[in-house]
Amino acid sequence: MVGFSPHRDRQPDEEEEPKKGMTGGDIVKRSFHKDGQAKYVTMWMALTDATPENSCLYVLPKKFDPGYSAGDNNSDDDDDKSDPLSRALPTKESYQNIRALPRPSGQSVLFTHRILHWGSKGNENSSSEGLTPRIAISFVSSDPTFERPYLSSASLKRDSQCPTNEESQHQHDQFLSPPPFRIRLLLVCAQLLIYHQRFNLSKECVRACYDYCKEHAEDHLDEAYRRKVFVEFVKAMKEWDEKEAAEKKNNSKTDCTKSSSKPNKKRRHEEENNKPKRTLALTAVINKKMSNMGGKIE
Repeated sequence: MVGFSPHRDRQPDEEEEPKKGMTGGDIVKRSFHKDGQAKYVTMWMALTDATPENSCLYVLPKKFDPGYSAGDNNSDDDDDKSDPLSRALPTKESYQNIRALPRPSGQSVLFTHRILHWGSKGNENSSSEGLTPRIAISFVSSDPTFERPYLSSASLKRDSQCPTNEESQHQHDQFLSPPPFRIRLLLVCAQLLIYHQRFNLSKECVRACYDYCKEHAEDHLDEAYRRKVFVEFVKAMKEWDEKEAAEKKNNSKTDCTKSSSKPNKKRRHEEENNKPKRTLALTAVINKKMSNMGGKIE
């Protein structure tokens, strides 16, 4: 039961970096509606009991988090100051502001994209103590002005006009129905690539996800999201190449060590032939020493 590190669900994109005269707070403010409602909200639902023992969510409330509204990139080059968690927890006493959010099966938690949150690592002995592993599912709602839908508008086929007759009502209902299996599978493959660092995916699995995305992405995925998926695929394959190269290098060193520690056949043959010579030479030295003492080795 592995947790995940502290993070915010969304940060301003690179092209949304503060312009001259704008602060990080100005950028963050644009991710909220005028009435203060967030444009991006996550609902995290526990499918099994989520407790501190088998892993639950932990959050840092808004009022204890200076970067929630002000942004995280308006400090100097000091790494400790620019890290959101370090800024929010500058003293030992500030750690008391962390809140655990245990939930029984079926209950959920809703939070905005700016909340710092993470998942704890479960107790390794929890299963033997009768606790089930924590299983959860997340749903996200985003304003299109903040983050566009992952599916392209052509794939969604949503009508902006209200239906005026029975036929158009039927079509409208079809447009709002869940996408077919092949599109849901496409989203699964795309998300696995996006979050590949969180999962221990084999290289074959990464490649299979990419191949399926490559076949269907152009017709169904939003262009910006599609580009992000392919960038993450390249990163995932690069990590695998580096991992394999490191393993190959380690294996090469191991083989080299083994070969140097084991003499080859020619060397062993020479050593066998030289054994009598070394023995005779050693005997002669000993005899010389012992002759002075009146003894001799036959």
